[in-house]
Amino acid sequence: MREHAQLKVQLDVEHARVGLFERQYDIVFTAIEHSLAPSTMVTRRVYSLERGLFAAPRLLAGRPPLQHPQELAGLPMLAGAEDLAWSFTQAATEPVELEMRNPRLRSGNAEVRRLAAITGLGVARITATFCAEAVARGELVQVLPQWRCSPLRIHALLPGRHVPAKARAFLDALEEQASAA
Repeated sequence: MREHAQLKVQLDVEHARVGLFERQYDIVFTAIEHSLAPSTMVTRRVYSLERGLFAAPRLLAGRPPLQHPQELAGLPMLAGAEDLAWSFTQAATEPVELEMRNPRLRSGNAEVRRLAAITGLGVARITATFCAEAVARGELVQVLPQWRCSPLRIHALLPGRHVPAKARAFLDALEEQASAA
């Protein structure tokens, strides 16, 4: 906005699907987990964020360390609103999927899941950077650190094939900032 004084921004944060055309947004950022956007939209990947599993130490106290994602079935899960399954990979093994059949909590809000994990309510899959401070304070520990969760992929959705110059400039600046980080 400093570089483009005429630019006006309306920023909304929602934890549900947004009607890109109905609301007349130039760009919607979303985490597409299960399906691709409609062909009437331009999709551009912006970020890929590392995720991990986190829980309060007291939830895991007295249990042997978990070695495989299937062992999570005996623990309460804190799932995202649209989590159907969590995918895991480990070097030299086949990928593993754990279905989210009956999580203790479902919320599209990562802060709600993080706080629920801190209070010992269950295991949450959240971006690692979002949990880093709680881990440093000893409020959370990483569960199954030897397994990699599928990353959270953030995409920019743009209506139609003709991307406005202001949206293109914004996405280019965002991409430049991400590559510098």
